[in-house]
Amino acid sequence: PRAVRLMCAAPVCVDCPSDEAQRRTRWFARMIAPDVAAQVRDHGNALGELRPWARTWLEAGDEARVAVADSMSTAFALTGSVSECRDRLETLAAYGVEEMNVFALGGHLEALAAIERLKG
Repeated sequence: PRAVRLMCAAPVCVDCPSDEAQRRTRWFARMIAPDVAAQVRDHGNALGELRPWARTWLEAGDEARVAVADSMSTAFALTGSVSECRDRLETLAAYGVEEMNVFALGGHLEALAAIERLKG
């Protein structure tokens, strides 16, 4: 296990109102929801905090699944103020994440500038 390097991938929307950040990042949660739910179903003990969400998603119909995925968009994205995003990155690092791949959304120059601020 020590040879395994952890990488995290997420859309990033820094210094954006929360409703706008959710609008910009919900596609990612919708895209990964089936895989995350299946992983929780198959390995639930390791991913306990996601168990209620996964159960709801797995038991829901198509329309409800979209709503459940939308509600998880902030959990699977890096959003908030620069300080909040730094805190989340530090938490991920504490879990062993060594690399962060980000999807800069919206105004690309603004997003890239925000990512540069996160490096600070």
